[in-house]
Amino acid sequence: MKYYIDIKSSKHVFDNAETIKTVQKSVNENIVKVELFDYGVVMGWAKAGEDLRKRFYLNGNRVSLNEPYVHADLDGTIYNNKRPSWLPASMKIECWNDLIKSIGEELNNGC
Repeated sequence: MKYYIDIKSSKHVFDNAETIKTVQKSVNENIVKVELFDYGVVMGWAKAGEDLRKRFYLNGNRVSLNEPYVHADLDGTIYNNKRPSWLPASMKIECWNDLIKSIGEELNNGC
């Protein structure tokens, strides 16, 4: 079976879906917040909890892991040494990855 995704609808859901859980931490005066939301239910192809996604924020601004040459997964881990434009000089990629891993463990606890 093939699914056809309306990109405008997908972006709207990604931007506006109800948050299930939020975890926020700070390092080097940078505040990182990750929101967990149920993407699949709203898009209509999954049952509750089957397609959970994350929104990432840095210092109050939502960030995109979808930049050219930045290799990242849906959990927020950056796999290459290409610095995203939104990552401040005061935070190393390794620091971001460690923080995202820690936040992910808290988000997944109980879900």
